[in-house]
Amino acid sequence: MPIEAMIQQVSPMSYLELQKLTKKTYEAISKLDDPSTVDVFANTATITLPELQIKKIIENLLKKLLEQKNRFAHVFATELGSTYFVTQDGQSLRFRVDRRNGQMSIQPIMKNIFFIDESGFEIVKNAIKMDFYPLFHNNVPIFEPQVGLYPLELNSESSHGEIVFEKTPTKLMIKGSRYRDEEIQKQIFGGLHIGHKITKIF
Repeated sequence: MPIEAMIQQVSPMSYLELQKLTKKTYEAISKLDDPSTVDVFANTATITLPELQIKKIIENLLKKLLEQKNRFAHVFATELGSTYFVTQDGQSLRFRVDRRNGQMSIQPIMKNIFFIDESGFEIVKNAIKMDFYPLFHNNVPIFEPQVGLYPLELNSESSHGEIVFEKTPTKLMIKGSRYRDEEIQKQIFGGLHIGHKITKIF
């Protein structure tokens, strides 16, 4: 094996390298399918006509990343079958499994990920029902990843907005959102996703 390849396999997976891998996958899918049925701009592979071929492409990327799991800070799966890869710098890539048909898709890379317990899960879920307003007045407890916790992802790479937050080793404080250097608004835009309960850590 070339020394460059050996070094790459043991070095941490970077955000840039993860972007390149996912972009290559989106491009491979778009060549197989009609562009109108694959939303490449949103970085979401929608399985349509050549389902088996697209499924194989996505599964090949998942397998490739699992084989390099030691290059990530965290790799885990949730109760509905989604698999997450978290870089050393805290970006996350999620392979989502559709609960209706079991089809797998690649979600946009998220720039921040935290791990919350049942109490934090309730804070965020209840805030979503109230236009997120309570989220700006409640600190969310955060933990090191472990089975039984929930992943909370913020700030999609495909969004122009940014969720602004402060954190300590044990608490997350969401301030609001903004576009570039504008003032912070008491709203949520930029991308927020709460995953299902973690059931396996690789």
